Amino acid sequence: MRRHWQERFRILAIVLVAMLSLVGCRRTNAPATQPAARAGAIASTQPAANFQREPRHITLAADEVRLPIDLVTGMPVFTFEAADGTHHRLILDTGADSFVMSPALVAAHRLTTRPSDRVGNDPSGRHVGLPAARVPALELGVVRFEDFDADVEQIFAPCDGLLGWPLYRALLVTIDYPHRTAYFNCANGCNAAMARSRTRGITR
Repeated sequence: MRRHWQERFRILAIVLVAMLSLVGCRRTNAPATQPAARAGAIASTQPAANFQREPRHITLAADEVRLPIDLVTGMPVFTFEAADGTHHRLILDTGADSFVMSPALVAAHRLTTRPSDRVGNDPSGRHVGLPAARVPALELGVVRFEDFDADVEQIFAPCDGLLGWPLYRALLVTIDYPHRTAYFNCANGCNAAMARSRTRGITR
C-alpha cells in the first residue's frame, strides 16, 4: 500500500511540475510579445489629420512668375535641378490630394519618413498604407514651397512625383499650353517679391 501511494504521489508530482513548466513558458513569452505588439499599435500609424498637405509658407520671386513646362500625355510637367545636379520631373496633377513622391526621390534627398494611415493603390489595385515624408522645402525655379508632407508611393508614370492641388491652393495657376508656360500669382497666403533662395529642388 505504501508503495502504491508513493507511486501515485510521484506521478502527481510529475504532472504538477509539467503544468508549472507550461505556465512558466507562457509567462516568459508574454513580456516578449505583448509590449512589442502594444508599441507597434501605437507607433504604426499617425492620423491623416496630422498630415500637412498644404505648405506652411509659399514664396514667389515676384507678384507673378512663370515657369517653363513640358507636356506628358497632355499634363504639365515641371523639371527641377537638385543641388547635386540631377534633374527630376513633377507632374501638375489637380486630381491628386497631396504632393506625391516616388520612393527613389525620397531616398535621393534623404528625407525622413514615418508611417501614416494614408492609403493608396498598388499595381493590382489593392489599397495599401502609404508612408509620409516631411519636405522642408521644394523650390521650382522662382516658386518655393516650405514645410509640408508628401505621400510616398510608387508612381507608374514617366516622372518622380505629382504636384497635387493642396500644394498650390493659395496660388492662382494659369497654364498656357501653346507656349508651354505656367504662370503663378499670389492669390492668398503667399509672400511675393522676396529674394530667391539659393537652394534648389528639395531640401532636408
